[in-house]
Amino acid sequence: NPDVDGTVWSIKLSPDESTVYAAGDFLLVNTVIPQEYIAEFDSATGGITNFYAALDATGRVLARSSDGTTLYVGGSFLEFRTLSGEGVPFDEATQASVAYPKVSTFGGPGATIYASVPDGAGGWYVGGSFTNVGTTTQPRLAHITSSGVLDSAFDPDIDNSSVFALALSPDGSTLY
Repeated sequence: NPDVDGTVWSIKLSPDESTVYAAGDFLLVNTVIPQEYIAEFDSATGGITNFYAALDATGRVLARSSDGTTLYVGGSFLEFRTLSGEGVPFDEATQASVAYPKVSTFGGPGATIYASVPDGAGGWYVGGSFTNVGTTTQPRLAHITSSGVLDSAFDPDIDNSSVFALALSPDGSTLY
């Protein structure tokens, strides 16, 4: 019965079902354990694990890569471990962050990633309330390739609305 002191926005189970990740608007687990905005729990006991990532603001989305080795964390945070940006994938086995282009808004902070889905080839689709990916204008929806760069050929025309949810068809041909 893990207890967090705020809202949980996303939950993701590990491929072997031994751990559960939670991301949201919380700072403490079980009233006393600092776990800023992201935590990992033992799925059998509900106890907190030794994982500690410390986001500096809300975690909104958790998505797992197609091969199950990488967890993508998105939200309105500016820092995840040593990497900066509102979305960062990390290798679960090593707990190392993976380099990734930063999303932002014109004029500075305020971007949020609300949704993410793996592309099936090692990359990610991300959606939210951002206007830039790296140094490129790419509002609200972007495709990041498996090499960690913005896919310049993917250029959807999204109006001024934020993207809150994404789904990819089983054959990978249609993004919803």
